[in-house]
Amino acid sequence: MQLYNFVTLMMPGLPTLEGKTIVELGCRRGGGLHYLNNVATPDRIIGVDADERNVRFCRENYKTHRNTHFIQAESKNLDTALAAYGEHPADVVLSIESSHEF
Repeated sequence: MQLYNFVTLMMPGLPTLEGKTIVELGCRRGGGLHYLNNVATPDRIIGVDADERNVRFCRENYKTHRNTHFIQAESKNLDTALAAYGEHPADVVLSIESSHEF
């Protein structure tokens, strides 16, 4: 969680995440987004992962977070996957631990 804390909350010059919509590409099992939901008070969080098992895990374990959504998609299909969330679905896009997979 230290990396999420540093990248999103401690880097100088970054705007606050409060009230924003955060999309994380490659959210894995959702721990980083869960952490951000608790410390940054975003309006909405969308976790995207290519592995359906990860998405099922997140949906089951974070279903009490009404502002948190998880979808299964690969980065090349991101436009289609996020279309249900409007024309501009994200204020902030993160890829903390999976950028090596794109």
